[in-house]
Amino acid sequence: MSENNFPNLLKRWNSAIYDVELILKFLHVILASLKIDERFEKRKGRKPKRCLSLYVKAIVLKEIFKCSLRYSESLARKFLKVRIPKSTLNY
Repeated sequence: MSENNFPNLLKRWNSAIYDVELILKFLHVILASLKIDERFEKRKGRKPKRCLSLYVKAIVLKEIFKCSLRYSESLARKFLKVRIPKSTLNY
């Protein structure tokens, strides 16, 4: 594949790819286009405490930084402004 197919991608040596706010913005756009929250509203059973896109963002943060569950809990609290328990992030 040539670079013309993906003109907006950053090179791996660009330090902007480690910018958390930029990652969360792109993730928000992707999750909005997938309409993940709307898909799971119609399911039976107990509804989640928060919207699913928030949980996905927290798990992606944990996996990108390859950090422990405690640190990922504090990352979620810092960047998403919500406390998500370690047991939820344990995937």
